[in-house]
This record gives sequence, structure tokens and C-alpha cells, in this order.
Amino acid sequence: MTRNDQGRVVLSGLEKSVEIHWPSGKTLPATTSSLQWTSDPTRLLAEQLVRIGCYFNQSLFGNRIRPYIVTPQRVRGLAGYFAPQRYQTRDGSAVFDEIGLNIEIFHSLTLIELFAVIVHELTHSLQFHFGHYSPGGYHNLQFAEWAERIGLYTSHTGAPGGRRTGVRMGHFIVPDGAFARASAKLIAEGGDIFVVDRWAVQRTMRPTHEHRQESKPSSNARFTCLSCPMSGEPTHAS
Repeated sequence: MTRNDQGRVVLSGLEKSVEIHWPSGKTLPATTSSLQWTSDPTRLLAEQLVRIGCYFNQSLFGNRIRPYIVTPQRVRGLAGYFAPQRYQTRDGSAVFDEIGLNIEIFHSLTLIELFAVIVHELTHSLQFHFGHYSPGGYHNLQFAEWAERIGLYTSHTGAPGGRRTGVRMGHFIVPDGAFARASAKLIAEGGDIFVVDRWAVQRTMRPTHEHRQESKPSSNARFTCLSCPMSGEPTHAS
């Protein structure tokens, strides 16, 4: 995210940069977070994820997303996944969906790209509970339409012009769509995920002559939705 003197927010890292005109008189922080050192990073990360989920639930989904559990994952080739009713309480009185996020790619995504992965999975949750959910990792036309309504356009290539439905399905962010506007506001207010996988960062570094240069991550692998390779359950992964 960059800022200029005309009060415009430019969200980079997209197929097409998204430029949003910020309301007059508003000021954006120099960074996305003003975090200080914390002795409880687990709690801080949980609070950030809860804040992000609640914010998009309210701003994009009308508070209809059912309770879910976020888990950090390390699954090669995935950005995240949605697993319906994956958890239950010990006494069996309640069940919860799971949203898994691949922490190994956090460093290669901008905040808005990471938010898009979360919102993609939240859209799966909404469809599972209130729509016509397709098992086996298939993204049907209803999912494509619901995602487009909130500002994520499905595409099997992750870019404009791709097929909108299927198992291997990506997305791109609609310029000036509801998701892009909501994300700009959240980032401006300090919304953040403050950690990345340090080992994953080191693996992307390659020695080049007298210095080390970070290799460019693959762009078409970030948002590809697949059938979950971990089980035969009807899990959606992106």
C-alpha cells in the first residue's frame, strides 16, 4: 500500500493496481501497525485474526458468517482452505467450521492479498450454511456470483478472462469493489497480521554474486483453489 499527497490509497500487488480515493481530512498511518513488543504473541495473533474476521463479516457479509476456528497450516501449494464442521466440542454440543491459512506464504502476500484469501474462505462458509454448496472443491456459479458481489472475481487463471467455475479456481480483486474499499479502510485503521514464517522467508533467498536476492514468488499459485489433499472431506482450499 502506498499513499500520495492527494489522499489516494494505491493497493499494490494486484493484477491491476487498485486506487481508492480516501475521504478528505482523513490521514493514513505511515505503517499498517503500531505494534510494540508483546510477551504474548499467540494472543496478539489471535486478536488480529478475530478483528479481521469480525470486520469483514460485518462489512461484507451482514454478520451472517457462522463461528469458525482459524488454524495455521503448512501445506505446499495452498494459500488457505475452508473445512465445514471440522471441529466439535468435547461433549458434542457444538460444531465449528475451520479456516486454515498457510503461514508459509504470508511473507509473499501483501496484506490485501492475504485478506482476500480469508474473505474467499469466508464466502465458502456463507455458501455452505446459506446457499448451494458444492463438495469436492468445486466452485459453482453461485459461489462465483456471491464472490463477485463482494468484490472478488473468480478466475481459473487468477486474472481477467479466466473461467469462473471449476475445481482449480483462483480470484482477482475487483478495482474499487466492496472488498477493495473495505480492505483499504481496515489497513488504514491498523488492521494487520504481524508475523510471517521466518524459515519460509529464508528459503526464498538465493545467493547472487556478492549479495542475496529474494526470489519472486509464483503469482498463479497463490490463489488457486484445489480439493484439500489432507482428507476426503468436502474441503475447499485456495
